Amino acid sequence: MYLVTGATGKTGGQTVKHLLAKGAPVRAFVRNEEKAAPLKEQGAELAVGDIGDTAAVAKAMDGVEGVLLTLPNGPNQLDWELAVLKEAEKAGVKHLVYMSSTESNPDNPRRIPQ
Repeated sequence: MYLVTGATGKTGGQTVKHLLAKGAPVRAFVRNEEKAAPLKEQGAELAVGDIGDTAAVAKAMDGVEGVLLTLPNGPNQLDWELAVLKEAEKAGVKHLVYMSSTESNPDNPRRIPQ
């Protein structure tokens, strides 16, 4: 089972689509179940919750072997990413792909919004 965060976004949505096309089981971590309905129709399992809710993240990790961690930029981004990494480690996730952005570089003139 693969867990994809940001599954209703561009990168996460395309990742879910391609994993499902390869026959891989996918759990899409989403905030809005209605917005994620097309993912469910394609065969993804939905884990509905907020990335800032550690219990929801931990529940979504159950039985997961791989995670794609991609989140929108924002002031809580680092805390959320670290929490996801911690829960992945606790759950024994074997593979984690972390996608960041150039805006996370402290020397970038286009910094993450505070």
